[in-house]
Amino acid sequence: ERVVVPDIRACDFLAGTAGLAAYVQAGIHAAQSTPLFSRGGSLLGMISTHWREPHEPAERDLQLLDVLARQAADLIERRHAEAERAALLVREREARTEAETLVQVGQALSGELELEALIQAATDAATQLSGAQFGAFFYNVVNQQGESYMLYTLSGVPRAAFAGYPMPRNTSLFGVTFRGEGIVRIDDVRADPRFGRNAPYFGLPPGHLPVVSFLAVPVISRSGEVLGGLFFGHAEPGMFTERAERLVTGIAAQAAIAIDNARLFEQAQQALHARDAFLAAAAHDLKSPLTTVKGLSQLLRRRVSGSGELDTARLLSGLATIDAGVTTVAAQIDELQDVARLQLGQPLSLQRQPTDLVLLARQAAATHRLPAGHHRIQVEAAEAALVGQWDPVRLKRVLDNLLGNAVKYSPDGGAITVTVTREADAAGDRAMLAVRDQGLGIPAADLPRVFERFHRGTNVSSQIAGSGIGLTSARWIVQQHGGSIAVESREGAGSTFTVRLPLEPPNDGTPDAREPAG
Repeated sequence: ERVVVPDIRACDFLAGTAGLAAYVQAGIHAAQSTPLFSRGGSLLGMISTHWREPHEPAERDLQLLDVLARQAADLIERRHAEAERAALLVREREARTEAETLVQVGQALSGELELEALIQAATDAATQLSGAQFGAFFYNVVNQQGESYMLYTLSGVPRAAFAGYPMPRNTSLFGVTFRGEGIVRIDDVRADPRFGRNAPYFGLPPGHLPVVSFLAVPVISRSGEVLGGLFFGHAEPGMFTERAERLVTGIAAQAAIAIDNARLFEQAQQALHARDAFLAAAAHDLKSPLTTVKGLSQLLRRRVSGSGELDTARLLSGLATIDAGVTTVAAQIDELQDVARLQLGQPLSLQRQPTDLVLLARQAAATHRLPAGHHRIQVEAAEAALVGQWDPVRLKRVLDNLLGNAVKYSPDGGAITVTVTREADAAGDRAMLAVRDQGLGIPAADLPRVFERFHRGTNVSSQIAGSGIGLTSARWIVQQHGGSIAVESREGAGSTFTVRLPLEPPNDGTPDAREPAG
């Protein structure tokens, strides 16, 4: 409200205050104040007049001051609006520039499918747009202790500048980014309580590039996986603004999508390579018995057409070889059909019947002994017979795959042992079949993928022919029976594949219609 003080020295509410002393020191005897209100009713300030002598302003003077107060309030309000419009235009221009910049960066990243080049482009763009002296992308590579990270790309300085320093670890400051918990932007990292808390350096290593301003943004995939983090530094304090943070955050999101796409492309390339290798191996496997069939049939035809006679024993032997070759090709085609059907989510139609696993193992061993040559194949069974409700044709294929691999991947010979036993637990009786060899073994890195389609051990893929679907087919057949298959192996010391099968079909009514896991 308006305040009029004709004589300050006689004003009760100013008595004994610092305000009264200031007025007296300035030689002020009278004062009048009028508030300034916006058109919306908010208080903007006040306009005051002062006299060096006691003074009682006339009503006309007070009205004039009211008019001046209104004009001043309008002017202030107009200037405020102009300032807000100007600030809004600046923000709009910045937002448009940021959007255009991110679109350009996104287009560049989306067109790059080579992972290292993609991440380098993201690091370079973010370093430049944030105003950082240097930036880096650290790719998450976690060791068994959960805190090892690998420098992937660097921008603003040569890689040699970081060559002598250890990789960032899961420290109080870096861990926030590597765990994907949020963005870190610090004007002066030296004053941050998280800085310098971890051994052995308790801060920057000696000779490290100077970092005062610090910005770190996690790179998180669409699935929520923390791929790594973008880190930026500057030797001066307060260099990273909110705008820099927004730009880097946008680039991090685009980089995450591009990295996912690059990974998918790489996986697709690997799948195509595996498919091509499979087709070549499958063609080889199918062609071998067909070559034998064709050669024998041509030989038999020449002998018949040449002499008109053919020794019965030779004829029977040749026909038996032809029959075996055709059977092999048919079995391989059946296996391909089963793999294709299961890959499409169509379960196998199992022909369950009482099947003796011991007899099946002995027959399979006898079949493989002749071509095995210098391998010793033996069957060890705790019982004379072990009968379950299984599909004998599909189980024979499992045995053929396991025994065929045991022979193939034991090029130096050795013993191959097939063990058949009965196991009992709370779920009931089940059969256990194990095939153990003394061959090349499987590298530890390949063990988790040994049953994957088209996957072959890295120690044999370029030396021994194979399609990479045998173990996949075996796993699916066993799982369709409600069982499980596992492997234990050590490179250079052989492998043991163990199959466990329930003697009776699961009673849930859907065992043969369930898509196998994995």
